[in-house]
Amino acid sequence: MKGEDVKNLKDSKISKKVKKIYGVVLAAGESKRMGFPKQLIKIGDRSMLQWVLDASLSSRLDKVVLVLGYMKNEILKSLGSFIGDPRLMIIENSRYKLGMGVSISCAMEAIKDRCQYVMILLGDMPFVREDVIDRLIEAYLLSGKGLGAIVTDERQTHPVIIRREYFPYLLSLCGDKGARKLFKSNLDDLFTLYFPFDSRDLDTPQDLNGLDFSLKDIDKHP
Repeated sequence: MKGEDVKNLKDSKISKKVKKIYGVVLAAGESKRMGFPKQLIKIGDRSMLQWVLDASLSSRLDKVVLVLGYMKNEILKSLGSFIGDPRLMIIENSRYKLGMGVSISCAMEAIKDRCQYVMILLGDMPFVREDVIDRLIEAYLLSGKGLGAIVTDERQTHPVIIRREYFPYLLSLCGDKGARKLFKSNLDDLFTLYFPFDSRDLDTPQDLNGLDFSLKDIDKHP
């Protein structure tokens, strides 16, 4: 989808008919492979999670749902002014040890009747940008498909967007499985947008190599 095809979407009839689009940022995990809570790692002048929230809250998403679990209180303290944003909703997943699927279903239980679409973002992808989110929303809505995903570096990645008829599947998720199976099982209803951006998710200490990062705020984590 070319930029000129979607640049006027906000003024189009399509955009006027669109119901609410919520973003869900998954940040409840224990960061076992990293060895310390990656939500608190500073990259440049802000934490990894703050980068994701900044992009999400600057985008066309109507509301952003942040799912926390492990070290919830410490992470909340680190978010600063983001906490006061009226578009930010914070959900606690007390069963975070069970994995990503539980975090998704936990968020969906809270918002299932509030929106027509949900976009899933990862809290450990600090280089996702506002324009990535907005371009996916715009092109996806024009496609008429039920599922949407970004493709970059020849692979499908987050963020992904899901229409309401698939919410029961998201509500049924458990364990450490996300929505990947849903996308693989519904290729005929999947829209993909090629859009190059830095789609790294930072899972291990090695992933931090070459980045301007700081661990000073997490030296005392359990």
